[in-house]
Amino acid sequence: MLDILKEYGFALLQLLLEALLPILVVFVIQWVRMQIKKVIAGLSSDQAALLAEAAKIAVLAAEQMNLAGLIMDKKEWAIEYAQNYLLAHNIPLDLATIEGLIEAAVMAEFNQYPDAIELRG
Repeated sequence: MLDILKEYGFALLQLLLEALLPILVVFVIQWVRMQIKKVIAGLSSDQAALLAEAAKIAVLAAEQMNLAGLIMDKKEWAIEYAQNYLLAHNIPLDLATIEGLIEAAVMAEFNQYPDAIELRG
């Protein structure tokens, strides 16, 4: 009896996840966009362009470094790279904002969400 309940419980959980996960992804994307727009509102257009460039470069470079076997954790490396890049250009941002930018850049570059990061809108 317990095995039957487990089997049906896992099947129900799988159905719920299949139905709710796409909706959750959309909400996460929208939340990240809102957070980024809040940060961008206080920056000049040059700083906003540097921010977008830092995120894109960090994501692409992390992917290449991982493929070459030079790093193990792409996300950690990309966040550190972007943080150093922005500090070199006198744009201090908190770690959570940089992490959001990296996630948005990953979605835009690799996950077929080209409008996931809109730094000027």
